Amino acid sequence: MSQSVIALSIAYVVLGVLLLGLNIAARWPIWVKVMMIVLVTGFYFITYNSLNGMLGWPTTGSLPDRFLLLASSVKEPGKKKGGGGGEIYLWVTSLVDNKPSGEPRAYQLRYSTELHAQLEQANKRIRDGVLQLGKNEILVESGAPRDLARFSAHRKKVRLYDLPDPELPEK
Repeated sequence: MSQSVIALSIAYVVLGVLLLGLNIAARWPIWVKVMMIVLVTGFYFITYNSLNGMLGWPTTGSLPDRFLLLASSVKEPGKKKGGGGGEIYLWVTSLVDNKPSGEPRAYQLRYSTELHAQLEQANKRIRDGVLQLGKNEILVESGAPRDLARFSAHRKKVRLYDLPDPELPEK
């Protein structure tokens, strides 16, 4: 565990002890005391679940629309019952104005055989020294309403391709 996680945990323990001392000494109504205890206890769990994003774990959020693929890892679905659905991990840098922007970020996606096959080809190309670009496209299913506010009306598909050769200026 990192020092910040330990420090945050100690801070919540101190907060809990102070709350207990206040509840013993104060003459507040019982419902106020109970609500404070429930509130602080709830924040323990909220903070614990929020720490994964601070510690560098992959996000399950959506990929950037355009990105540079740096690395990938695939965990295939389990063959046994209850083996899990499998995951795909991508390490990407988003592109803004055709230039990498910001720090690389890790993403976790659900396993799909199509994306797995694309990533195998992309990894071979990366080993050969060819940079891989990615595009996050929205595909509208046929027969579905075109209202993109509805989650079921669209899904995203990741496409990977080689970085095009740069255009050099004429001499």
